[in-house]
Amino acid sequence: MKFTLNPGPLHWLEWGDDRNPRIVFLHGFMGSSQDWEKIINDLAQDYHCLAVDLPGHGQSLGLEPAQYTMPGTAQLLQEALVQQLSPQRHFANLLVGYSMGGRLALYLSLSFPQSFPQAQIISGSPGLSDFKARKARRDIDLLRCTEIRDDLKVFLRKWYRQPLFESLWKTSAQEVLIEQRLRNNPEELGKSLKYLGLGSQPSLWGKLPNSASKLHQIAGELDPKFVSISQEMANCYPALDLRVLPNVGHNIPLENPTAMVAEIRRIMEGQSDDHKPRAMGEKTSQSQP
Repeated sequence: MKFTLNPGPLHWLEWGDDRNPRIVFLHGFMGSSQDWEKIINDLAQDYHCLAVDLPGHGQSLGLEPAQYTMPGTAQLLQEALVQQLSPQRHFANLLVGYSMGGRLALYLSLSFPQSFPQAQIISGSPGLSDFKARKARRDIDLLRCTEIRDDLKVFLRKWYRQPLFESLWKTSAQEVLIEQRLRNNPEELGKSLKYLGLGSQPSLWGKLPNSASKLHQIAGELDPKFVSISQEMANCYPALDLRVLPNVGHNIPLENPTAMVAEIRRIMEGQSDDHKPRAMGEKTSQSQP
């Protein structure tokens, strides 16, 4: 059974018995807590599942500007978990984040390991380590903010024509996504991209080797850019549990929810994985979509 929670300024959805091991889900840019519903429906019998609308998405709207940033959003999530959602149990057994939510999940696990001792990062990264690359990306993000406010539908069609989403081009999923994303508030999406976009995110590459949390990374075989970034993360943090899933691209939760459920259960059941993916070529620059 699904319940709605509103502790503080963020909107949450809750499934399952809160006495069970807890999994917290973070969606990607332009998504919402409801993006996880199909996956969570297969998990809620055994786990306490929480999915949040990140600032600027779903029903988490009209926040203070600082609360849209990565540190500000992370603080809101930490406070909700500790103070309002679970006064008797101040941690998540697993934090799952996709794309933008994956970057945020990595930040949370590195910043608050006591609350987030284990994270599954799906098509996410530690950000951009080079200052000039971050500045250039921030300029792109600000231009995209204007495009979002001018005509969201035109922006969405351009966004999903990026090579990153090529695996969706010949499926009906792309049109379904566009219709779902049109429900967003353009002004709020602009705030999210401005403050939580890749150009504004602090680089986490320097903190990655010293992670006190257990980190799991997933990339899709048809998403070579993030396969390369994931391999670079494994080079930086050898303890990384890295999985490359076949026949999927960037949006793994949408393209193969069954595989995602299996991966989450594997982690929650404590199955070790000695598998290391094959080398994916030379180290890449950290240029990302």
